[in-house]
Amino acid sequence: KRVVLSSGESVQVVSGLVQNNSDRTIGDATIEGLVFDDNGNLVTKTRSSIASGLEDARLRSLSSETIRRLQSAAAPSRFTLAPNSEQPYVIVLFGSDLDKAKYYSARIYSVRY
Repeated sequence: KRVVLSSGESVQVVSGLVQNNSDRTIGDATIEGLVFDDNGNLVTKTRSSIASGLEDARLRSLSSETIRRLQSAAAPSRFTLAPNSEQPYVIVLFGSDLDKAKYYSARIYSVRY
C-alpha cells in the first residue's frame, strides 16, 4: 500500500507474515520486497530483517532515514522465531518511480539459524 510520511515523501509498504514451518529455531530472516510496473519491469526492491521493528512502528511519523536504518540493522540478538510459529514483517520501499508501481512480490532472501 502507498503511505505518505509526515515529511510528505511517498513510500510503498509491503507487509505479511513469515511462517517457520521447520523444526529449527530461526535467529533472523531477511525478506526482499520487489515492486513492478504494469509491464512487469522492476521499479524498486528492498531487503529487511523480519525483526526490524517496523511492524510495531507508526510509519507515517518516522523519517525516511529512520526507516532505512531500521531496515538495514541486524536482528537483535534476543530475537528468535520458534518452530511452527509466525512473525509479521513490514518492508518499506523508496524510489522516484513508485507512481508506476502496479504489482509487488515478497520473498525470503536469507535465513540465519
